[in-house]
Amino acid sequence: MVTFFKRNKKRVQIYIVNENRKETWEEPINIINVRDTLKNFKAIDEGAKPYPPKEWKCRKCEFKKICKPSL
Repeated sequence: MVTFFKRNKKRVQIYIVNENRKETWEEPINIINVRDTLKNFKAIDEGAKPYPPKEWKCRKCEFKKICKPSL
């Protein structure tokens, strides 16, 4: 089994402020996704422009007036 940072699972936690609670879930690591993500980070670090977010995310974003991504 392939591990990432010596782990074979990832844990995601979110805190829901309005409800004062935390949600946690774990999933197996997808090594292909890990490699693709690291390649994308490297490309951005070397000057490539990141992909803009999905359009629906921009409609709800508090920074949309100053960000103005080209969708």
